[in-house]
Amino acid sequence: MKQLIDVKLREFEYSDKNRLVEIANNQNIAKNMNFGFPHPFTLEDAKVFLKKNIDQKVKTIYAILFKGNYVGNIGLFPGKGDSKKTAEIAYFIDQEFWNNGIATKATKLMILYGFDKLELHRIHAGISEYNTSSMKVLEKSGFSKDGIYIKNQITYNHRYSIINPNLNY
Repeated sequence: MKQLIDVKLREFEYSDKNRLVEIANNQNIAKNMNFGFPHPFTLEDAKVFLKKNIDQKVKTIYAILFKGNYVGNIGLFPGKGDSKKTAEIAYFIDQEFWNNGIATKATKLMILYGFDKLELHRIHAGISEYNTSSMKVLEKSGFSKDGIYIKNQITYNHRYSIINPNLNY
């Protein structure tokens, strides 16, 4: 029998700052990050990020805990206007913890939060062509591939989405 993965999401704490800097400065993680994560990621960047997210009224970005330890971030980035019921999902896990099912479990938790609490209709993601592990996370979490888009002249971006199954059209 497969053991359940001990993954939880929690709100950020100011004490996360040093660990956040450590995780975000790994080049293998940084090359896939966007949404306000410069590289190098400094202690000042971490303080600004944490303050913004701790002060946020409606939480959309959470710390990922594995066995009680902070190992990454996951967030939903809602659209605006006609897209306000959609959000892009983004996540990263400390490389030391890759291939343990943590990202998949965190993604499934975030999908439930997005559909149930934020009342989103659709969640989507864009993944660089070389990031096959992240594609597997999305597929295991119930996302479907929408297509492959040219990101720039060199790489392709694989687009995934999942629709809220509780919608009645």
